[in-house]
Amino acid sequence: MHRTGGGPAPSLGVAQCFSLRSLSRRPARAEAPRDVRSRRGFTLLEVLLVVALMAVALTMFVVSVNAIGRTSPAEEMEAAFWKGMALAKEKALTSRRPVELRFEKDLHRFSLSTDQSLGGVDLPSESWPKDTEWDVVFTQELPGNDFILVRGQLITRRPVAAVKVFPDGTCQSFAVEFTLGKAKRLVTIDPWTGAQLLGSDESKPGRQGGRL
Repeated sequence: MHRTGGGPAPSLGVAQCFSLRSLSRRPARAEAPRDVRSRRGFTLLEVLLVVALMAVALTMFVVSVNAIGRTSPAEEMEAAFWKGMALAKEKALTSRRPVELRFEKDLHRFSLSTDQSLGGVDLPSESWPKDTEWDVVFTQELPGNDFILVRGQLITRRPVAAVKVFPDGTCQSFAVEFTLGKAKRLVTIDPWTGAQLLGSDESKPGRQGGRL
């Protein structure tokens, strides 16, 4: 059979016919099944743990930055204390147990412990003048109307050997007294945050320039 144009009509090859049939019979692509299982979210405890670790890291970073360039024994003494507090918070959080922070003058060290030693922060006292008299004392306020009369002076605080830092970031109510020569500085610690209580910077005669 010939086309009126003069040439034979083009015929489809076997491969082309097969390809067209397979395309016409190809089923519609099925949609991917949706994952009906809800993904597991973070628990409140995990979120609080991350936030607390970030706060501890930030505290240690700020203390380290503030300590840059400090050379006086008073500033080094306070910087070592705040590093010890930050380390105690971290140890209490990771172990989920209260950590005791104490100052060991014979070792020139803020030490941490539970039922075992957890290390601590050393004072760079070897670089201080040999005749420098210094001390660090933790104190707690006497309960109620209790007081002690010493040489005619009313004493409302008593020294304690150690203070406790808890896993939730809180600590016992206490103050730390830094002594350098005749100058003394009392810093009260906020038991809810473990930071310095605003307006608690009390000093005794001998303090100059806002610091010991």
